[in-house]
Amino acid sequence: ASLPKVLRVRPVKDAHTLSLYWQLPATQHLYRSKPLLYLQHLIGHEGAGSLLSWLKGQGLATEIEAGTSDEDDFSSNSMCSIFNIDVTLTVNGLARWPEVAHATFLLLDLLRKEGPQRWVHEELVLTQDMSWRFLEETDPVDYVQKLSCRMRPDLQVRKNDILSADYMLPEFDAVAITAMLNAMTPSQCLVLLLSSAYGRAKGSPGDDGDAKPRGRVGNEAEEEEEEEGEEEEAK
Repeated sequence: ASLPKVLRVRPVKDAHTLSLYWQLPATQHLYRSKPLLYLQHLIGHEGAGSLLSWLKGQGLATEIEAGTSDEDDFSSNSMCSIFNIDVTLTVNGLARWPEVAHATFLLLDLLRKEGPQRWVHEELVLTQDMSWRFLEETDPVDYVQKLSCRMRPDLQVRKNDILSADYMLPEFDAVAITAMLNAMTPSQCLVLLLSSAYGRAKGSPGDDGDAKPRGRVGNEAEEEEEEEGEEEEAK
C-alpha cells in the first residue's frame, strides 16, 4: 500500500497510543556507529526542551519510546530496519493526535536542519560504556545463542568485538545518521492509532461489536467509512 497511511486499531485493553513507523535500510552491520541509537536517544529524551516535555506541558502525552529492536527479528534484520516512535496519549491527546504527530515531524525536521552533533555521540559513548561495565548476568543459554547469531558473516562483526558489539560505539558516522533522518519524512510514514475509543478487539472483554469509534477528529469518520467500504468491495 502507498504511504503515508493512517490505520486505526481496536486494542484488547484500554489504551491510547500513537505509533509512527518508517522502513529504513538495514543497520545491523553498523554496530560500531549505531546511527539509529543516536536518533533513539534524541527522540526519546525526557528532559527539559524535549518532545515529551512539550507534549506533557500541553497535556497531550505521558510517555514516549523510540527506536528499533536489538534482536534479529522483523524490525531489525539483514534486509531492513523498522524505526518506530510510540507516544502514549492522554484523552486530550487522542482528540488532538494530529498535533502530536505534527510536533514529532517538526522535531525530525529540526534534527535534519541542525545535522548530527558530535557531543551527542560522546554522551552515548559514556552511557554505552557504563552499560557494558555494569552489565547484569543473563541466562547462559540465551547468551550463547546471542553470541552465535552475532558471528553471522552478514553482520560483519570483528572477532575482537563479538562480546561487546552491542555496547561499543567507537565511530561517529554523520553520513549514516543524515541518511536515516532524510528517510524519516511524513510522506514515508505509517501512522497507527490504537485506542479503546474505537471499541475493543473482537473477542476481548468489553467488546462492543461493530460500535462506531468515539472521539474522532475532523474527517476521521468519513475516512473510516471509506476504508470499510473498500474492505467490503475487496471481499
